[in-house]
Amino acid sequence: MSEGRSNAYLRLIRFPLIFATWSDVLTGHVIAAAQTPEVLHPGRVAMMLAVTTFLGTGGMTLCDCFEYESDKEHGRPGSLPLGVISLHAAFAAAFILILLAVAGATWVSASAGLLTVVVALLFLVFASVTREMPFAGAANLSVIRGLSIILGMAFAHQGGPLVPKVECWGPVAALVGFVFIVTRIVSEEKHPRRERLLRLTATLILLLVIFNVLLYVLPLSKASVTLCVIVSVFVAGVVMRFLQLVRRSVHELSTASVQKLVVAGLVGTIVVNANFVAFTGEADQTLGVLFLLLPAFIMFRFLHVLYPGTQTAID
Repeated sequence: MSEGRSNAYLRLIRFPLIFATWSDVLTGHVIAAAQTPEVLHPGRVAMMLAVTTFLGTGGMTLCDCFEYESDKEHGRPGSLPLGVISLHAAFAAAFILILLAVAGATWVSASAGLLTVVVALLFLVFASVTREMPFAGAANLSVIRGLSIILGMAFAHQGGPLVPKVECWGPVAALVGFVFIVTRIVSEEKHPRRERLLRLTATLILLLVIFNVLLYVLPLSKASVTLCVIVSVFVAGVVMRFLQLVRRSVHELSTASVQKLVVAGLVGTIVVNANFVAFTGEADQTLGVLFLLLPAFIMFRFLHVLYPGTQTAID
């Protein structure tokens, strides 16, 4: 395989986004495991991350395939490089990745396999139907991220309900709402509007602060004061990043500046997830989720192929 084609396939994979999805399934896994006497099984966690990677990259590749003709018609530099990978090869790669994900999840449990199929179908619906619908598309993607938390719960145990307790729906609903706002910012890429960007970013900051305050005050929280403070430091860092980027976006009103704001929101979901893992009082697992910021940051900093024409994705 030529170097150009290898790089093209790497553009389809988009690893930086995978780390955010890893934080989803790890959050669900830790929360569900905390409700049972079971301990985290390294083999099952590894399989879960592999399934998530295959499913996420397969779903994103499907989106690229359905955007191919539009990119070709308008001469846009899409994630599926024109003239390097054929559309048939990209579709084949997407379905192979999804089938590997379904097979791996089903091998662990029937419920995990079924959830994987549901998420794959939602990716297909987004790619083929709701992608051009701002509200429906944002809802579609946010539900996919919420289901990723439940998928992590399915990997935590092989029997019983997928969501162990009613309160476990809290992190799912919180992530769905947060991702919905982030994906609404995407609709501002072509024609950014100052007032709308300010409102959406302010909503994200407000949600981050509320989630973190709940970590301190809710009786359900088992987090120590030290763990609360550590998470708060990261929350403050994301808030500062939002303020920096929205200021730049308001002044520039460019596609690149809005894209960087979206990237900050996607990376910020890792901190949102870590905040809810901290509710279990598990310091090691909370720090483990926060650690995902490092590879995500490095790959967004140096592998900025997601956003052709920009210097980097996060500068």
